[in-house]
Amino acid sequence: MELELLEITILRSIIFTESFAAIVEECKVTTDSNIVADGLKSLLKKKLVRPMKPGIDKTFVPSLVYDSDRMHAFHYQATAKGISWLEEHKKV
Repeated sequence: MELELLEITILRSIIFTESFAAIVEECKVTTDSNIVADGLKSLLKKKLVRPMKPGIDKTFVPSLVYDSDRMHAFHYQATAKGISWLEEHKKV
């Protein structure tokens, strides 16, 4: 599976759960939040990332759904498949 540079940058930034704002801030490829949102949506579709929602005691739990019009309302984390992709493509 091929990923764009933006998608790789996003995936590397969410090994741990991160807010959408933090992902945009950490993304060096672009500062346009709409472009970052598109990259994140692509990763979600490929099941390399999962949306997270607040749980108990300041933890996060996987969310079965997310609102693509309100990306800021969720946090995001790489899935096992996403981490495996990073491991297989360390030189990228």
